[in-house]
Amino acid sequence: MVNEYIAFNSHAYSLSYYLFELANYSSLILLAVIFRSLGFLNNSSFWTWCILLLSPFFFNYVLFDVFFYGDQQLYTMEAIEQALPYGLEGKKINSGAIGIMNTSFLTAKMLSFAPIPMIMTYTSLAFANKFFTLILFVWLAKFIDQDKLIFFFLIPSFILYSSLSLRDPMIMVFSCVYLVHLINRKYLFAMIFLAPLFLLKFQNFSFLLVAFVAMVFFQAHKSKLGLIIFFITAIIGSLIFQERLLEGLNIYRIAFAMEDSVDGYEFFSEFNDSSLLKINSIFSLILISIQELPKFLLIPLPWNWTNPFHVVQFFESLLLLIIMTAIVVRFQLHKTLEFYPLLVSLMSGLIIYSLIAFNEGTFVRYRFSFFFPFLIAFYYLGLKISQEKQIK
Repeated sequence: MVNEYIAFNSHAYSLSYYLFELANYSSLILLAVIFRSLGFLNNSSFWTWCILLLSPFFFNYVLFDVFFYGDQQLYTMEAIEQALPYGLEGKKINSGAIGIMNTSFLTAKMLSFAPIPMIMTYTSLAFANKFFTLILFVWLAKFIDQDKLIFFFLIPSFILYSSLSLRDPMIMVFSCVYLVHLINRKYLFAMIFLAPLFLLKFQNFSFLLVAFVAMVFFQAHKSKLGLIIFFITAIIGSLIFQERLLEGLNIYRIAFAMEDSVDGYEFFSEFNDSSLLKINSIFSLILISIQELPKFLLIPLPWNWTNPFHVVQFFESLLLLIIMTAIVVRFQLHKTLEFYPLLVSLMSGLIIYSLIAFNEGTFVRYRFSFFFPFLIAFYYLGLKISQEKQIK
């Protein structure tokens, strides 16, 4: 909250904190009731969401301190400052961008559109995230049966990240809507929902764009020849622009290694040879990714567990891989061309992330926010193909 000295008060562990957030919870329950009365939520989905909308109360200040996910401070204080005509004391500044190009500015601006009455604490934007994930569920329910769809929203990591004041839920919302529109070949709508990711998460924007390019410009979802030409073009382009691509990748790779260094950036530069981390060719990239990708898909690995969250995240990662494989096998997606542009898009992102993943806590989040939309997209594609076969 902002007092007369323009300083932020988090109201941690106070009665005010629960009063503010109960107001936010009540506004979302009212929305769920409206959706139920309009037939957008069935009875089981309604009661499940009544419980899911409570989850922000059980993470910050309960299971862990708010500073465990430090980004929450950035987005919350940005959201509050946008409502003020003056600066907010204690705000963290993102020196790399200004105005609309500032990721924290855009995230806070988007979350502020949620119809919640109070943005007063570090948990407030979590209820904004809950609003957008509820809207996503209602929208996806037009394509996927609610009783099956709800299980995707019960994945522990989804519950966790959508219960915090982070940008990850917004990234997943835009990615899911983009992929469903892409599968339905509504390319204009797909690009409208992909565009915000350019600022919210440029890496995800780039990886998701791969599927769009393959489908729109190469018709890789309709023609084997188009798919082959796409692959050949991608390989030739990678070789031609190898130096520029590797330069950008190495910058991220070294930066994340420094960030994860025990002694920080300065000591890393002084006592470590960063050139050992550099990838010097596309062929080296392929070899290193073969080694790193399996680790990235399952992090945090057992020998790195330091808290109960790591145990849950490991088994969840394993289970999600099994579920995705089961979806592919059940619907025989590997036999349809529409599957491959999406698969290439997914794999390109996972491979690049695996090469720069040094901080496990950070990249478990990055992996899930990128992986989750494809899980839904593959399931929806399978349903769509099955329905088309039945019609024929």
